Amino acid sequence: MRKATIAIAVCALLALALFGAMNGGGGTPALAAAPTPVSITQPVGLNPQLYTLFSGTAITASAQGTCWELGKWAVADVQSIIDVSDTQTVTVKIQYSNNGTNLVDGMNLATSAADASTFVQAPLFGRFACAYATLATTAPVTVSVTAWAK
Repeated sequence: MRKATIAIAVCALLALALFGAMNGGGGTPALAAAPTPVSITQPVGLNPQLYTLFSGTAITASAQGTCWELGKWAVADVQSIIDVSDTQTVTVKIQYSNNGTNLVDGMNLATSAADASTFVQAPLFGRFACAYATLATTAPVTVSVTAWAK
């Protein structure tokens, strides 16, 4: 009888301890390790190549640059150079497509109302990638976009 009483008391104490631990009986546990930032990995063994997505000629209306078949790469280091000759707001974005015709907007690469040079890393999706420049007015602007695909 005495062994049964001790066993019941021990079980009750364990149940109370577990109940207390489950109901926040203490501090907040620390992370096992520092959070790892998300990164874009590139395939191994491909030679990076430089592509011109926007040629650097003067435009006076929103326009699409050259589309390139970049499906074998995962990421591109994209440099956008905007040369504004008058008051003008320009937004340059990347576009993606599997068929080269139906384009889907991606991230903005650059937005500026004055001369600017930006450098961003953009993920590559689908088979084709293009650059598109949106102009707010008809004032001439020169846009150059190059991508180092890797």
